Amino acid sequence: MMYKNDVMVKYEVKGEWKTGEETESISIMVFIILKLNVNKIMSNKFPKIYDAKYYFDDDLYQLEVESKGCLLNIIVEFSNNIKYKISFYDISRFSQDVAEELQQSSFFYEENIIFLTRITKDNIIRTINELENKGIYYRLKDNEI
Repeated sequence: MMYKNDVMVKYEVKGEWKTGEETESISIMVFIILKLNVNKIMSNKFPKIYDAKYYFDDDLYQLEVESKGCLLNIIVEFSNNIKYKISFYDISRFSQDVAEELQQSSFFYEENIIFLTRITKDNIIRTINELENKGIYYRLKDNEI
Protein backbone atom coordinates (compact mmCIF):
# COMPACT_ATOMS: atom_id res chain seq x y z
CA MET A 1 0.00 0.00 0.00
CA MET A 2 1.30 3.44 -0.90
CA TYR A 3 0.93 6.48 1.34
CA LYS A 4 1.14 10.19 0.55
CA ASN A 5 4.86 10.53 1.39
CA ASP A 6 5.87 7.36 -0.46
CA VAL A 7 7.69 7.56 -3.76
CA MET A 8 7.47 4.94 -6.49
CA VAL A 9 10.66 4.49 -8.48
CA LYS A 10 10.59 2.68 -11.82
CA TYR A 11 13.71 0.97 -13.09
CA GLU A 12 13.92 -0.49 -16.57
CA VAL A 13 16.77 -2.83 -17.37
CA LYS A 14 17.40 -3.71 -21.00
CA GLY A 15 19.84 -6.27 -22.24
CA GLU A 16 20.46 -9.31 -24.32
CA TRP A 17 20.13 -12.95 -23.45
CA LYS A 18 22.46 -15.28 -25.33
CA THR A 19 21.85 -18.98 -25.62
CA GLY A 20 24.39 -20.60 -27.87
CA GLU A 21 24.09 -18.96 -31.28
CA GLU A 22 20.80 -17.14 -30.56
CA THR A 23 20.49 -13.69 -29.00
CA GLU A 24 17.27 -12.43 -27.55
CA SER A 25 16.52 -8.86 -26.36
CA ILE A 26 15.04 -8.62 -22.90
CA SER A 27 13.53 -5.80 -20.86
CA ILE A 28 12.71 -6.00 -17.18
CA MET A 29 10.62 -3.41 -15.29
CA VAL A 30 11.07 -3.10 -11.55
CA PHE A 31 8.90 -0.88 -9.36
CA ILE A 32 10.15 0.03 -5.89
CA ILE A 33 8.14 1.94 -3.31
CA LEU A 34 10.34 4.06 -1.06
CA LYS A 35 8.89 4.70 2.38
CA LEU A 36 9.92 8.24 3.24
CA ASN A 37 10.19 9.23 6.88
CA VAL A 38 9.71 12.98 7.27
CA ASN A 39 11.81 13.14 10.45
CA LYS A 40 14.78 11.40 8.81
CA ILE A 41 14.57 13.59 5.72
CA MET A 42 14.42 16.77 7.74
CA SER A 43 17.08 15.70 10.25
CA ASN A 44 19.84 15.90 7.65
CA LYS A 45 19.27 19.55 6.83
CA PHE A 46 17.71 22.68 8.21
CA PRO A 47 15.16 23.21 9.49
CA LYS A 48 15.28 20.36 12.00
CA ILE A 49 12.15 19.34 13.87
CA TYR A 50 12.46 17.83 17.34
CA ASP A 51 10.00 16.13 19.69
CA ALA A 52 7.35 15.72 17.00
CA LYS A 53 8.01 12.14 15.87
CA TYR A 54 4.75 11.03 17.50
CA TYR A 55 2.88 13.53 15.35
CA PHE A 56 4.56 12.81 12.01
CA ASP A 57 4.41 9.02 12.39
CA ASP A 58 0.83 8.57 13.63
CA ASP A 59 -1.96 9.10 11.09
CA LEU A 60 -4.68 8.88 13.75
CA TYR A 61 -2.97 11.51 15.90
CA GLN A 62 -2.64 13.78 12.85
CA LEU A 63 -6.42 13.61 12.35
CA GLU A 64 -6.95 14.30 16.04
CA VAL A 65 -4.67 17.37 15.94
CA GLU A 66 -6.40 18.67 12.81
CA SER A 67 -9.82 18.34 14.44
CA LYS A 68 -8.57 20.07 17.63
CA GLY A 69 -7.15 22.91 15.56
CA CYS A 70 -3.76 23.22 17.22
CA LEU A 71 -0.33 21.64 17.57
CA LEU A 72 1.57 23.23 20.42
CA ASN A 73 5.23 23.63 21.30
CA ILE A 74 6.97 22.00 18.35
CA ILE A 75 10.72 22.61 18.63
CA VAL A 76 12.35 23.69 15.38
CA GLU A 77 16.00 24.51 14.73
CA PHE A 78 16.71 26.72 11.75
CA SER A 79 19.99 27.32 9.92
CA ASN A 80 21.09 29.87 12.54
CA ASN A 81 21.45 26.87 14.92
CA ILE A 82 18.90 28.31 17.34
CA LYS A 83 15.93 26.28 18.54
CA TYR A 84 12.47 27.83 18.62
CA LYS A 85 9.30 26.55 20.24
CA ILE A 86 6.42 27.12 17.81
CA SER A 87 2.66 26.59 18.20
CA PHE A 88 0.35 26.14 15.22
CA TYR A 89 -3.32 27.14 15.42
CA ASP A 90 -6.28 27.45 13.13
CA ILE A 91 -8.17 30.68 13.79
CA SER A 92 -11.23 29.00 15.29
CA ARG A 93 -9.30 27.15 17.99
CA PHE A 94 -7.15 30.18 18.74
CA SER A 95 -10.24 32.35 19.25
CA GLN A 96 -11.61 29.81 21.72
CA ASP A 97 -8.34 29.65 23.67
CA VAL A 98 -8.02 33.43 23.84
CA ALA A 99 -11.64 33.86 24.99
CA GLU A 100 -11.13 31.23 27.70
CA GLU A 101 -7.89 32.80 28.89
CA LEU A 102 -9.43 36.28 29.02
CA GLN A 103 -12.22 34.97 31.24
CA GLN A 104 -9.58 33.79 33.72
CA SER A 105 -7.04 36.60 33.34
CA SER A 106 -6.89 40.21 32.23
CA PHE A 107 -4.58 39.48 29.28
CA PHE A 108 -3.47 36.85 26.78
CA TYR A 109 0.12 36.34 25.73
CA GLU A 110 1.86 33.56 23.83
CA GLU A 111 5.02 33.64 21.74
CA ASN A 112 5.73 32.12 18.35
CA ILE A 113 2.20 31.44 17.18
CA ILE A 114 1.63 30.58 13.53
CA PHE A 115 -1.87 30.50 12.08
CA LEU A 116 -2.75 27.99 9.37
CA THR A 117 -5.99 27.43 7.52
CA ARG A 118 -5.82 23.77 8.59
CA ILE A 119 -3.42 22.06 10.99
CA THR A 120 -2.09 19.29 8.76
CA LYS A 121 1.33 17.67 8.51
CA ASP A 122 1.82 19.04 4.99
CA ASN A 123 0.85 22.59 6.02
CA ILE A 124 3.18 22.49 9.01
CA ILE A 125 6.16 21.18 7.04
CA ARG A 126 5.52 23.63 4.19
CA THR A 127 5.31 26.53 6.65
CA ILE A 128 8.48 25.58 8.52
CA ASN A 129 10.38 25.23 5.24
CA GLU A 130 9.03 28.58 4.05
CA LEU A 131 10.19 30.26 7.29
CA GLU A 132 13.67 28.88 6.60
CA ASN A 133 13.73 29.65 2.87
CA LYS A 134 12.52 33.23 3.30
CA GLY A 135 14.74 33.75 6.34
CA ILE A 136 11.87 35.12 8.42
CA TYR A 137 12.42 32.77 11.35
CA TYR A 138 14.52 35.55 12.90
CA ARG A 139 11.20 37.19 13.89
CA LEU A 140 10.53 34.29 16.26
CA LYS A 141 11.62 34.45 19.88
CA ASP A 142 14.28 31.85 20.64
CA ASN A 143 13.75 29.66 23.67
CA GLU A 144 16.22 28.38 26.19
CA ILE A 145 15.81 24.67 25.60
